[in-house]
Amino acid sequence: MVDSRREETDTYIRGVCFAPILLVMGLLVLIFNESHVRTQHKIFRNTIKSVTNVDADSPIKTENDGKLIHLYGWAKVSSTGKVQDPLFGVSKTGIVKLKRYVEMYQWDEEALSSETFEYNKAWENDLIDSTEFEEPDKYSNPTSFPFASGTYYADADDDDEEEQESTKLGNYFLSANVLETMNWFQDYDGTISINTVTDESTKNSLRIYSDEDSGDVDGPSKQYYYTGDDPTSPEVGDARVSFQQIPEQVISVVAMQTSGGGLAPFETAPAKQQQQGKTSTILLVEPGWRSAKQMMTRAHANATLWKGWLRLFAFILIIGGFKIIVEPMSVIADVVEDQFPFFADLVYSASNGAVAYFSGFTFMTVMALSWITYAPLTSLFQLGLVAFSTQIARRMIRSERVPKVTSRATYGFDQFYEMLPMDTSGSNNVV
Repeated sequence: MVDSRREETDTYIRGVCFAPILLVMGLLVLIFNESHVRTQHKIFRNTIKSVTNVDADSPIKTENDGKLIHLYGWAKVSSTGKVQDPLFGVSKTGIVKLKRYVEMYQWDEEALSSETFEYNKAWENDLIDSTEFEEPDKYSNPTSFPFASGTYYADADDDDEEEQESTKLGNYFLSANVLETMNWFQDYDGTISINTVTDESTKNSLRIYSDEDSGDVDGPSKQYYYTGDDPTSPEVGDARVSFQQIPEQVISVVAMQTSGGGLAPFETAPAKQQQQGKTSTILLVEPGWRSAKQMMTRAHANATLWKGWLRLFAFILIIGGFKIIVEPMSVIADVVEDQFPFFADLVYSASNGAVAYFSGFTFMTVMALSWITYAPLTSLFQLGLVAFSTQIARRMIRSERVPKVTSRATYGFDQFYEMLPMDTSGSNNVV
């Protein structure tokens, strides 16, 4: 019995010592997160005010060089430009971007349990390392793809960082940075041919087939270059190549105007951060007509989405810290009840209720104080809610207070009172 009590006491002591670490971690994560959210919000507010709307078809104004501009119009390739796959020779007019999509038939492992594994063949565009399988000798995949996937612009290589003068938006040139941001692909609707393949050895190893040949048609039929013997019965290691495109269309862009009518990412980080090597750029491209405010608001929401997950993580850490502290506090509450009645009432009421109150109080207070200089009205409103909630919680706890003796049993600390000295008459009154 003594050893059990000692072990229980040691557990509480270790927990109380570990709790501050969780609380400090939670508070640091929350403060760090709110600082970054506040900075991002400030940058967003200042940046959206600095956007200059321009007409893509009007003459380019040099006074806008280096400024953040918003424009929309028809993105197209000039008559001298050409979007083409350099190996397969696939080309089509009326598109601004072409994507080569390579898949290979491979073994894939699925763990049904710790000792049971299932192996299936599937078309995958990423290499599956079969050496990591439970049975690598029986199920083996190739170690490389026969062709690499790639994306191509008008008269541009993959690594070309120069402005692509063949792709324009009105009088403005779309740089590689802008074109890389355009990723709303659709299936290639042109035709492919063995005769366009530029490498003879590759040409001899290919055949063409479509979804109709294999009976796998769900929508428009797609054509493939195929490296295996029988497309209707693929073997591990067979590869197929399909294509996707982005047709000429109306797009909206928020970017920095460069000399000569180019478009590039706009630096939003303060000069001090730039000197420290910390950069933050903005370059937005969307299909169709979008206002600058719509595009900026959507980008800001996407950029701060993960901040919400950090807030949740910080809240969980804070809850964990208070949970460890509150559980053994029933014993201490008996000692300090006269000096701190509200604290004792919280502990006697319910452990989970106390944890929820302290965690919410700490979380909301820190958040409010983090924004007090940037959004004082919002912060004061939050602090008012905290104060109001405190009064409501206090009244509810006092009206529903559980008797002390019951709380002792409820929280499992009756053993503690058994250890206290009793009078010799056999009475249960504590001396």
